[in-house]
Amino acid sequence: MSPELEFLVSSVLFGLAQIIISSHSASFRRGYRWTASSREQNVPPLTGMAGRIERATRNYLETFPFFAAAVLLVLVLDLHNWMTLYGAALYFFGRILYFILYVWGATLMRSLVWNVPTLGIVLILAGYGCANGFQHRRHTQVLRIRVVQYRSQCKAGAKTVGARLSNSIAIAQRFIAIYVLRRSILRHGSERPSKGATTGPFSDFRSSPPNLFSHQ
Repeated sequence: MSPELEFLVSSVLFGLAQIIISSHSASFRRGYRWTASSREQNVPPLTGMAGRIERATRNYLETFPFFAAAVLLVLVLDLHNWMTLYGAALYFFGRILYFILYVWGATLMRSLVWNVPTLGIVLILAGYGCANGFQHRRHTQVLRIRVVQYRSQCKAGAKTVGARLSNSIAIAQRFIAIYVLRRSILRHGSERPSKGATTGPFSDFRSSPPNLFSHQ
């Protein structure tokens, strides 16, 4: 369990405790018979400590949904940093101190302490924004690196394809040259003169040599 979730669960328990305390203080002032009734009759507002407990609990219920939404946003997106941790701590301990001061009746100090849990919610949202921006920049850098790698792989693949294509063309040329040479050899071999026959410019001389001792 993350620290932010622990503070959220603790805040839920603290809110339930405030509701129980507020309910029993109102019942103690107005009577438990009134608590068990339909509560349709008009009653004067609570005063004294019971009234302060009720107002402190109502104030807590006004701010808790914002805190819960901020913490759940951080938990769902898994964006944790020191700002979200300190923000959750400020809200939880600030609300406890605010409740004590409200019930005690320290008006000025209570108003000053009210800013502490509010600052905690703002700090959680700021931490979420910083972490989200950091992850966005990191994902952008990773995407750029992958694009560069993909382009280099495409270039390397194109070079490989080009080299293979040139090799294939060279091999085909060699096969064609060998085929033409064989055809030429076979053709010239079939046209070779038979044994004893002479061809060429001296064929007549070789077939019937002149008689040098004959008289014209």
